[in-house]
Amino acid sequence: MNKYWMLHDELGSCFEDIDRIHITRLALSLNDPAKAKKVLDNLRVLIYNIINETDPESLAFATLIHSIDGIELTDLSDENLKKTIKYLSDRGLTIDTLKKKAKRYARESTLN
Repeated sequence: MNKYWMLHDELGSCFEDIDRIHITRLALSLNDPAKAKKVLDNLRVLIYNIINETDPESLAFATLIHSIDGIELTDLSDENLKKTIKYLSDRGLTIDTLKKKAKRYARESTLN
């Protein structure tokens, strides 16, 4: 799980993250070649993840799932985590759906 959260936090999950995170960091590190190399390496990993349709945030979420329909999830391989995400997504449960519900729940609980 930590691997995927670190990937998401450090690298991002989409092309918009390239502009927001990596281009800014690269511009700020032009005077430090070692730092610029690290930014470029991170950018390469992000692009690789995007091309391979790897979403670290979703994979990190999938590692938190104990069971589905009473069946315990014990295989935390990348392949099985992707299957879990697809299974849930096909049934309407996505990270965005969860975020919206959590936000609505937080707002409602502060009103009470």
